[in-house]
Amino acid sequence: MKAVRILAGTLAAFATAAPAVAGDARREVERVPAEIIRETRGAITMGEMHYFEEEYDQAMPHLVVAAERGFKEAQSQLGSIYLNGLGSTEKDIVQAIGWLGVAASGESRPGIVELYENVMATIPEQHHATLNQVVEQFRDAYDGNRTRVRCTFNRLEGSGRDALHCRFIDAAHYTEFSAN
Repeated sequence: MKAVRILAGTLAAFATAAPAVAGDARREVERVPAEIIRETRGAITMGEMHYFEEEYDQAMPHLVVAAERGFKEAQSQLGSIYLNGLGSTEKDIVQAIGWLGVAASGESRPGIVELYENVMATIPEQHHATLNQVVEQFRDAYDGNRTRVRCTFNRLEGSGRDALHCRFIDAAHYTEFSAN
């Protein structure tokens, strides 16, 4: 019951506050510069390395860069950090739902979609409309259509594994990224 009261207070504060999303990903981009692509690739590498080593405080700044640029694994990992209060990050269901919601939208890995749906199923129905608005704000800011990132999901037959690949659609315009 205490968790529901805390959630209700958090959602009430969110409803009266400015959007909880940051960064400048909201503006339309004509072509993503090569430097941004390089920086994002580095952020993905460092963020995932620290995340899987359970060094969440070190992972956060890298994951934020990649997540704000539309990379779904980073969005999901950031959502998990907020959901569970990992490292020194306090639990924040609004941020968790925002990041998990955008990560689960469009072409995504089934595990990400399932996590998002499972978390939403634990939240009282009266809060869903507000949380759906949160997810919509995150999608407006950080969806791949906005950030010029395209994600594809492939189930690798016979291996029992699946793969979610996200890339900047503009990477093909630069010779250094054309083979990737």
